[in-house]
Amino acid sequence: MQWFENRTRRTLKLKYKLSILALILVIFLIFSKQALVLLARHLDIPNTRATCDLMVVEGGPSLAEYMVLEAINVYEQGLTRRLLFVLHAYDLKPTIFAVPHYEKLVASALDSMGIPAKDYSIMLVQTKDPYTYNTALALSDSLTDISSILIFSDSFHMRRSYLTYKKIFNKKNIEVHAYSMAIYLDATNWWRSGNGWRRVVDEYIKLSFYRLNGYI
Repeated sequence: MQWFENRTRRTLKLKYKLSILALILVIFLIFSKQALVLLARHLDIPNTRATCDLMVVEGGPSLAEYMVLEAINVYEQGLTRRLLFVLHAYDLKPTIFAVPHYEKLVASALDSMGIPAKDYSIMLVQTKDPYTYNTALALSDSLTDISSILIFSDSFHMRRSYLTYKKIFNKKNIEVHAYSMAIYLDATNWWRSGNGWRRVVDEYIKLSFYRLNGYI
Protein backbone atom coordinates (compact mmCIF):
# COMPACT_ATOMS: atom_id res chain seq x y z
CA MET A 1 0.00 0.00 0.00
CA GLN A 2 2.80 2.41 0.88
CA TRP A 3 4.59 1.48 -2.34
CA PHE A 4 1.44 2.25 -4.36
CA GLU A 5 0.99 5.62 -2.64
CA ASN A 6 4.62 6.59 -3.25
CA ARG A 7 4.41 5.59 -6.90
CA THR A 8 1.14 7.50 -7.36
CA ARG A 9 2.63 10.56 -5.67
CA ARG A 10 5.68 10.43 -7.95
CA THR A 11 3.47 10.02 -11.03
CA LEU A 12 1.27 12.95 -10.06
CA LYS A 13 4.33 15.03 -9.26
CA LEU A 14 5.81 14.28 -12.68
CA LYS A 15 2.51 15.11 -14.42
CA TYR A 16 2.27 18.30 -12.39
CA LYS A 17 5.77 19.35 -13.44
CA LEU A 18 5.05 18.49 -17.08
CA SER A 19 1.77 20.44 -16.95
CA ILE A 20 3.53 23.48 -15.48
CA LEU A 21 6.23 23.19 -18.13
CA ALA A 22 3.63 22.92 -20.90
CA LEU A 23 1.75 25.94 -19.50
CA ILE A 24 4.94 28.00 -19.39
CA LEU A 25 5.73 26.97 -22.97
CA VAL A 26 2.24 27.93 -24.17
CA ILE A 27 2.43 31.32 -22.40
CA PHE A 28 5.87 31.91 -23.90
CA LEU A 29 4.65 31.09 -27.39
CA ILE A 30 1.56 33.29 -27.01
CA PHE A 31 3.47 36.28 -25.74
CA SER A 32 6.33 35.72 -28.20
CA LYS A 33 3.87 35.84 -31.09
CA GLN A 34 2.28 38.99 -29.70
CA ALA A 35 5.72 40.54 -29.27
CA LEU A 36 6.67 39.67 -32.85
CA VAL A 37 3.44 41.17 -34.16
CA LEU A 38 3.95 44.37 -32.15
CA LEU A 39 7.55 44.58 -33.33
CA ALA A 40 6.44 44.77 -36.95
CA ARG A 41 3.38 46.94 -36.29
CA HIS A 42 5.60 49.57 -34.70
CA LEU A 43 7.19 50.09 -38.12
CA ASP A 44 3.84 51.13 -39.61
CA ILE A 45 1.79 54.34 -39.37
CA PRO A 46 -2.05 54.35 -39.43
CA ASN A 47 -3.49 55.26 -42.83
CA THR A 48 -4.94 58.71 -43.23
CA ARG A 49 -8.42 59.45 -44.52
CA ALA A 50 -7.55 63.04 -45.43
CA THR A 51 -7.40 64.10 -49.07
CA CYS A 52 -3.92 65.36 -49.97
CA ASP A 53 -2.66 67.46 -52.83
CA LEU A 54 0.01 64.97 -53.89
CA MET A 55 0.92 61.37 -53.16
CA VAL A 56 4.60 60.43 -53.30
CA VAL A 57 5.23 56.87 -54.45
CA GLU A 58 8.89 56.03 -53.94
CA GLY A 59 10.38 53.35 -56.10
CA GLY A 60 13.95 52.25 -56.50
CA PRO A 61 15.45 52.03 -59.95
CA SER A 62 12.08 50.57 -60.94
CA LEU A 63 8.50 50.40 -59.68
CA ALA A 64 6.82 47.21 -58.49
CA GLU A 65 3.51 46.51 -60.22
CA TYR A 66 1.64 45.83 -56.98
CA MET A 67 2.77 49.20 -55.59
CA VAL A 68 1.62 51.06 -58.68
CA LEU A 69 -1.76 49.32 -58.72
CA GLU A 70 -2.38 50.04 -55.03
CA ALA A 71 -1.29 53.67 -55.50
CA ILE A 72 -3.83 54.01 -58.30
CA ASN A 73 -6.45 52.47 -56.02
CA VAL A 74 -5.70 55.14 -53.38
CA TYR A 75 -5.96 57.83 -56.07
CA GLU A 76 -9.33 56.47 -57.22
CA GLN A 77 -10.55 56.52 -53.61
CA GLY A 78 -10.04 60.28 -53.69
CA LEU A 79 -7.28 60.42 -51.07
CA THR A 80 -4.94 62.30 -53.39
CA ARG A 81 -5.42 64.70 -56.28
CA ARG A 82 -2.16 63.85 -58.02
CA LEU A 83 0.39 61.04 -58.12
CA LEU A 84 4.15 61.50 -58.11
CA PHE A 85 6.19 58.40 -58.95
CA VAL A 86 9.79 58.80 -57.83
CA LEU A 87 12.56 56.77 -59.43
CA HIS A 88 16.06 56.68 -58.01
CA ALA A 89 18.84 57.24 -60.49
CA TYR A 90 22.18 55.99 -59.21
CA ASP A 91 24.03 57.60 -62.10
CA LEU A 92 23.21 60.21 -64.73
CA LYS A 93 22.28 57.73 -67.45
CA PRO A 94 18.56 57.51 -68.31
CA THR A 95 18.79 53.71 -68.34
CA ILE A 96 17.32 51.55 -65.58
CA PHE A 97 17.89 47.80 -65.58
CA ALA A 98 19.12 48.07 -69.19
CA VAL A 99 15.78 49.57 -70.28
CA PRO A 100 16.32 52.98 -71.94
CA HIS A 101 13.96 55.72 -70.81
CA TYR A 102 12.21 53.52 -68.28
CA GLU A 103 10.16 56.48 -67.09
CA LYS A 104 8.48 56.67 -70.52
CA LEU A 105 7.37 53.05 -70.16
CA VAL A 106 5.87 53.90 -66.78
CA ALA A 107 4.01 56.86 -68.32
CA SER A 108 2.67 54.63 -71.11
CA ALA A 109 1.42 52.11 -68.56
CA LEU A 110 -0.34 54.84 -66.54
CA ASP A 111 -1.92 56.23 -69.71
CA SER A 112 -3.22 52.77 -70.59
CA MET A 113 -4.85 52.58 -67.14
CA GLY A 114 -6.81 55.74 -67.85
CA ILE A 115 -4.94 58.06 -65.48
CA PRO A 116 -5.13 61.62 -66.90
CA ALA A 117 -1.70 63.03 -67.71
CA LYS A 118 -2.42 66.09 -65.55
CA ASP A 119 -2.91 63.83 -62.51
CA TYR A 120 0.47 62.15 -62.47
CA SER A 121 4.14 62.89 -62.91
CA ILE A 122 7.31 60.82 -62.88
CA MET A 123 10.49 62.17 -61.37
CA LEU A 124 13.94 60.69 -61.86
CA VAL A 125 15.92 61.71 -58.77
CA GLN A 126 19.68 61.60 -58.72
CA THR A 127 20.40 60.53 -55.18
CA LYS A 128 22.77 58.66 -52.91
CA ASP A 129 22.62 56.80 -49.62
CA PRO A 130 20.69 57.44 -47.34
CA TYR A 131 18.16 57.33 -50.14
CA THR A 132 14.93 58.11 -48.29
CA TYR A 133 16.42 61.16 -46.58
CA ASN A 134 18.13 62.50 -49.69
CA THR A 135 15.05 61.90 -51.83
CA ALA A 136 12.89 63.82 -49.35
CA LEU A 137 15.38 66.69 -49.43
CA ALA A 138 15.38 66.74 -53.24
CA LEU A 139 11.59 66.77 -53.36
CA SER A 140 11.31 69.52 -50.76
CA ASP A 141 13.34 71.77 -53.04
CA SER A 142 11.27 71.02 -56.13
CA LEU A 143 7.65 70.63 -54.97
CA THR A 144 5.68 73.87 -54.97
CA ASP A 145 2.05 74.99 -54.77
CA ILE A 146 1.02 72.17 -52.43
CA SER A 147 -0.08 72.23 -48.82
CA SER A 148 -0.14 68.49 -48.11
CA ILE A 149 1.53 65.31 -49.30
CA LEU A 150 0.67 61.67 -48.82
CA ILE A 151 3.62 59.31 -48.35
CA PHE A 152 2.90 55.90 -49.85
CA SER A 153 4.98 52.85 -49.01
CA ASP A 154 4.85 49.32 -47.68
CA SER A 155 4.10 48.83 -43.99
CA PHE A 156 7.66 47.88 -42.99
CA HIS A 157 9.22 51.00 -44.50
CA MET A 158 6.48 53.47 -43.54
CA ARG A 159 7.57 54.76 -40.12
CA ARG A 160 11.06 55.76 -41.28
CA SER A 161 9.76 57.27 -44.51
CA TYR A 162 6.91 59.15 -42.82
CA LEU A 163 9.07 60.60 -40.02
CA THR A 164 11.77 61.64 -42.50
CA TYR A 165 9.35 63.47 -44.80
CA LYS A 166 7.48 64.97 -41.86
CA LYS A 167 10.62 66.54 -40.39
CA ILE A 168 11.71 67.98 -43.74
CA PHE A 169 8.35 69.17 -45.09
CA ASN A 170 7.04 70.59 -41.83
CA LYS A 171 9.74 73.25 -42.16
CA LYS A 172 7.97 74.33 -45.35
CA ASN A 173 4.53 74.27 -43.71
CA ILE A 174 3.49 71.26 -45.79
CA GLU A 175 1.43 68.63 -43.99
CA VAL A 176 2.59 65.02 -44.28
CA HIS A 177 0.22 62.06 -44.13
CA ALA A 178 0.80 58.33 -44.45
CA TYR A 179 -0.74 55.49 -46.42
CA SER A 180 0.87 52.07 -46.23
CA MET A 181 0.08 48.77 -47.85
CA ALA A 182 0.87 45.24 -46.75
CA ILE A 183 2.79 43.04 -49.15
CA TYR A 184 2.77 39.24 -48.97
CA LEU A 185 4.48 39.69 -45.60
CA ASP A 186 2.83 41.59 -42.77
CA ALA A 187 2.86 41.89 -38.99
CA THR A 188 1.10 38.55 -38.57
CA ASN A 189 3.48 36.34 -40.54
CA TRP A 190 6.82 38.07 -41.16
CA TRP A 191 8.84 35.82 -38.81
CA ARG A 192 7.99 32.75 -40.92
CA SER A 193 10.10 34.08 -43.78
CA GLY A 194 13.80 34.76 -44.05
CA ASN A 195 12.93 37.83 -46.13
CA GLY A 196 10.62 38.96 -43.34
CA TRP A 197 13.45 38.83 -40.81
CA ARG A 198 15.71 40.68 -43.22
CA ARG A 199 13.17 43.45 -43.77
CA VAL A 200 12.20 43.95 -40.13
CA VAL A 201 15.72 43.77 -38.69
CA ASP A 202 17.03 45.96 -41.51
CA GLU A 203 14.36 48.60 -40.82
CA TYR A 204 15.19 48.76 -37.11
CA ILE A 205 18.86 49.20 -37.96
CA LYS A 206 18.01 52.00 -40.39
CA LEU A 207 15.61 53.62 -37.91
CA SER A 208 18.40 53.70 -35.34
CA PHE A 209 20.80 55.13 -37.92
CA TYR A 210 18.30 57.85 -38.91
CA ARG A 211 17.69 58.80 -35.27
CA LEU A 212 21.39 58.94 -34.45
CA ASN A 213 21.99 61.24 -37.41
CA GLY A 214 18.99 63.48 -36.75
CA TYR A 215 17.17 62.59 -39.96
CA ILE A 216 13.94 61.90 -38.06
